Amino acid sequence: MAKLPLKLIYPGHGTAIANPLETIDKARFRLEKWLRSPEKVAWHACKRIFSYALMIRNGLPEHEVVDYLMKCEWYHDFSTNIFNLKPIDFIQPLLDEMLRSKAAHWQNNRLMPSTPYNWPDIQTNEAEKRCRL
Repeated sequence: MAKLPLKLIYPGHGTAIANPLETIDKARFRLEKWLRSPEKVAWHACKRIFSYALMIRNGLPEHEVVDYLMKCEWYHDFSTNIFNLKPIDFIQPLLDEMLRSKAAHWQNNRLMPSTPYNWPDIQTNEAEKRCRL
């Protein structure tokens, strides 16, 4: 794709990308970094899944975080198969990493995603509008 004369990319989700070559370069750099350190891929995926869950739920009350994670299959898979920890022992490292990386933050005793969900911009061109229908 980087060899094509791209001016605009319409991804499967999110808004149109006006700087495709820069975006492709960033993705390539991230992939190369992950290939050198596969555990970073696992951390990225784990934080991304949990962040989306926080977005969907508008955060989680502090007293529900442990119960929520202990019920999630993805969480059990990551803790035992990737990080070689019992699920209960992976809760604090995951929370610490979510907070350290600023993927989440505490607000009024709720764990909140740091990136809120933003609805797509309605002021788009006609082709993009048709794709959203």
